Amino acid sequence: GGMGAVYLAQQVSLGRDVALKVMLERGSDPELVKRFDVEARAVCQLKHPNIITYHDYGRDDDGQPYLVMEYLAGYPGTKLVYGERRPGLLDLVHVIVQVCSALHEAHVKGIIHRDLKWSNVMICPQSHDPFFAKLIDFGIMKVATDGSSGDQRALTRTGMLLGTPEYMSPEAICGMPIDGRADQYSLAIMMWEALEGHRPFDAASHFELLRQQVQEAPPPFEAAAELVGTYPEVEAVILQAMEKHPDDRYENIIAFRQARMVAV
Repeated sequence: GGMGAVYLAQQVSLGRDVALKVMLERGSDPELVKRFDVEARAVCQLKHPNIITYHDYGRDDDGQPYLVMEYLAGYPGTKLVYGERRPGLLDLVHVIVQVCSALHEAHVKGIIHRDLKWSNVMICPQSHDPFFAKLIDFGIMKVATDGSSGDQRALTRTGMLLGTPEYMSPEAICGMPIDGRADQYSLAIMMWEALEGHRPFDAASHFELLRQQVQEAPPPFEAAAELVGTYPEVEAVILQAMEKHPDDRYENIIAFRQARMVAV
């Protein structure tokens, strides 16, 4: 990632594989270290079956921060969306519902993920569920100052956007205060992408991509036109969650999840 590297390691005392995240830039940037510290303290509070488990946090002998996470055997959500065997609508909704549940756990603790995309969802097949999902990488999450919202510009450098532009909410792009509805917007884009086979906004120019996110409505479905014609409520739910102003979206991620389930 942008600020860290992740290694497969072994916790010798327990004989188990773990994922070890360490800082890429060695101790040179106090802001990166601060962001790492904030991430570690916040995500270690999260206890949910659909969120990767964080085992430990500390600093090595050189003072470099590290974060120890469970090792996930599975595959990234990008393979789910762009692989040879794409899931049906019900299986896709099942994955989205799990991510909503994980986000609710984070949001009630004042944590906004801020970088939702399919590569940050791991599919970890279980005997009882071939589409069991785990939300990962809270590395640039927003710890809300009042438990629900905060200044998007906190912990950023001048001119630096924290997130992936193809999935960022308009308010995040514009440096406005954000809350869990910013994650809702990104999750709706993920759903649109999974149905259509590509992202709704794309451009050769970085500036043009950001402009589209802020100003343009998503294009009509083409590849998924027949599907959304059969389930028009699915399209309606996605479009409401992708409204440019957060007040026009669902009140929270649970309301979005409920609407998503009812739509199918």
